[in-house]
Amino acid sequence: MIKKSILLSVVLPCLALLVGCETPGASEGRSGNDAYADSSYDEAATAYRNGLRKLPGDYQGPMRSKLFNNTGATRYRQQNYRDARSAFEQAAATARNERALVRALYNGGNAAQRQDSAQTALTRYRSALMSAPNHRDAKFNYEFVKRNLPESQKKKQNQQQKPREDIKPSKYARELKKQADEMVARKKYRAAHQLLEQGLRVDRTVRAFRSFMKRLEDVANIDEPQSQPSQPPPAPDANTPSAKT
Repeated sequence: MIKKSILLSVVLPCLALLVGCETPGASEGRSGNDAYADSSYDEAATAYRNGLRKLPGDYQGPMRSKLFNNTGATRYRQQNYRDARSAFEQAAATARNERALVRALYNGGNAAQRQDSAQTALTRYRSALMSAPNHRDAKFNYEFVKRNLPESQKKKQNQQQKPREDIKPSKYARELKKQADEMVARKKYRAAHQLLEQGLRVDRTVRAFRSFMKRLEDVANIDEPQSQPSQPPPAPDANTPSAKT
């Protein structure tokens, strides 16, 4: 168990600002932010909840994610880490841009850590870093939590992240990884994950990238579904050593 007396670099959640916006729920959100700034967390939680109720059922904009995030921040301040974590998960699921997704993932990692759910915290921080590799606080917290894992969990974590050293990726597997990297650059995490899963069926050396595939799956399960490859990659042979899509 991680020692409670040792704090992470930034344990407080990032609040989403709601200013100059006429979207339904925005007025309640601003009222919630004012109450939050005054440490009136019960009042803030009520305002954010009312803001969420104001949103139409078919609303697809960023306000829902912001209100969920701020609800999570309020519950976090109240040390209700279970509800905070749930709200941050909903904020991530409804995020409409990378900044909102990274914020929700990072905040969710902090809430999970406070629940002593180290593995979940590591997953959230790692997913945030996939979208924002230069997020210093997420990077620091990830390394901190990992460093303070019990030895049994640390060994399991290392096994999950390290590719097997006895597997050497073929030219086909390396080409497939390159295509997956290009998909990730376009935020097509689901498509990249499925491309590698399909490649694994025809070339076992794709297993060398299992840790990368796991990270892709983590992000894809939170992010919106992306377009998928129309056909699985062809099996390699002497005439076609690289994958084509």
